[in-house]
Amino acid sequence: MAIIIVSTFMLIWVLAATNSQSWMNEAEASGSNRFIVWQDDTAGNNEILLKRSVNNGGTWGSAVNLSTNTGDSYNPEIVVSGSNVYVVWTQDNAAGTISDIYFRKSGNDGGAWGPKVKISTSGTNSGPAYVAASGSNVYVAWVDGGNNDVHLKRSTDSGNKWKSIVNISNNPGRSSSVQLAVSGSHVFLVWTQDNSDGSLSDIMLRRSADNGASWGPKLKISASGTNLNSVPQIAVSASNVYVTWDDAGTGNIYIKRSADNGATWKPIKNLSNNVGNSDSAQIAVQGSNAYVVWDNLGDSGAEEFLTSIEFRRSTDNGATWKPISHLITISAESSGVFWPEIAASGSKVYLTYLYDTPFYMDLYFQKSSNNGASWTSSVSLTNESENGIENLLPQITFTGSTVYVVWGGNDDAFKPDVFLRRSTDSGTTLGPIVNLSKNTGESVRPQMAT
Repeated sequence: MAIIIVSTFMLIWVLAATNSQSWMNEAEASGSNRFIVWQDDTAGNNEILLKRSVNNGGTWGSAVNLSTNTGDSYNPEIVVSGSNVYVVWTQDNAAGTISDIYFRKSGNDGGAWGPKVKISTSGTNSGPAYVAASGSNVYVAWVDGGNNDVHLKRSTDSGNKWKSIVNISNNPGRSSSVQLAVSGSHVFLVWTQDNSDGSLSDIMLRRSADNGASWGPKLKISASGTNLNSVPQIAVSASNVYVTWDDAGTGNIYIKRSADNGATWKPIKNLSNNVGNSDSAQIAVQGSNAYVVWDNLGDSGAEEFLTSIEFRRSTDNGATWKPISHLITISAESSGVFWPEIAASGSKVYLTYLYDTPFYMDLYFQKSSNNGASWTSSVSLTNESENGIENLLPQITFTGSTVYVVWGGNDDAFKPDVFLRRSTDSGTTLGPIVNLSKNTGESVRPQMAT
């Protein structure tokens, strides 16, 4: 169904960030343990804090400082595999002149934590880092600040020992916006890669079929080479691999897929195919169903300020795609809808998006119970009416019928905190807003593992 919201306010851009969907690479947590990690400056410098729930998110324990660093620590990512919990982040030295990638693990559901491990070696402003796990194999990927290449380090014993760093991109130009996905023994890395003078960029992919022991050649996924300025997204379901990206040259959303674990690839498909500007594409997959959502500005040449959240789905592993659904549309110069996030579980599909006005930014939630064929009406998660929300970066995670949305936003004192809402009935009803950080500092960039 389509929801039309009309306003006369002036559009203010409060947030400009793309949230990687790390939930796609997460294994199921052990029992009812849930984890949230974030960046917090209460101590006077940015530290990485973590909270754990042992009852499926009903209550939360005290925060644990994982970084304990004299410099700033930021951009945390978390993944869970059985009773193992892995966290990575970027960490500066005390002077703030160099940064490296650090890793820490718990082998007992977050009850105790091992020592910090420095994953990178260059000390030249590396990051951000991404982590994925499959069985006892753990992978950390980042962009190295020394050569602007994509680097990867792996462990085959649940993060106790680490193999040598592999330069994945090895490119004379700059590489950025790396994304990491794992399915069984297959490991996939995608990133945006510039040519040597920075005038063109493309989406590149590299894969391993043996848990990262060896890597196939680089493959160019995109075709335009027109300075994409895009964060590619990757999703894997069984042997099906999907890569989506935004093309700044055409203003469209593209997808490319493989049905054989990335060995061969089908032709590129234009999903948006409009005259406006589409970006912020996100993808979720569940079985043979693939879902892509994005925001669009001015999809009618006569309505320059029309914004919408648009959605397409495939029920046959991406072979064919249903028509575009305009889930939310705002036709006003002053307001807009942006930065959707999507997740899927069974026949359920969950969506969040931002509704932006000059006076506040609100976070909305929608769900479909029939694989995206129809949608419920939008529900406000943040209940904002006058306070602006900053550092929002929402994330949807789930386990069974329990759905979680976590975000960073202002409290009543206009100070960023980490907030959570959960549903225990597959998104039909939502529990109260929970302030997880609730401190005197600024808490931003929350990430959750379920």
